[in-house]
This record gives sequence, structure tokens and C-alpha cells, in this order.
Amino acid sequence: MPRYHFDLANGGAPFEDTEGSELPNDQEAVNEALLFLAESGRDFLPGITPPATLALTLREESGREVARLTLSVSISRLKEAH
Repeated sequence: MPRYHFDLANGGAPFEDTEGSELPNDQEAVNEALLFLAESGRDFLPGITPPATLALTLREESGREVARLTLSVSISRLKEAH
């Protein structure tokens, strides 16, 4: 079974996943990457001033990039109604 790595970056140097996870195929790895990115957003984004982007590079053990995913947050403040 192939081993996939989930490298995460929040605007600075990426956090390289040195352990990885064994998953049956690219599609399952992308599904896991989506979940991982969403969970990571809960940890990283509250401490960041928007606009902010959290990026994940999904790569196979061979180094082949499978996908790049991003989670972006921005805030648009609306005027108060009078």
C-alpha cells in the first residue's frame, strides 16, 4: 500500500510530514488530506489575522505530488444598520 505525506504550510516554512500514512490510493489520500486540512485549520487559523491561508501538499513516498489543497479565511465587516 502506498505511503502518503501531508506537508502543511501557514505562510512560513512548511511542516514536513516525515511519517506519512499508508492509504490504498490517491483518491483516499485526497479525502484524508481534506479532513486533515480542516482539522488543522481549527488549530492554526484562530491565531492568525485574516486574510490567512493554510496550504497542504499531498505527496507520495516517491516524492510525486498528488494534490495541493488550500484553506483560506477572510473577513468582510459590514456596516451597521441605523
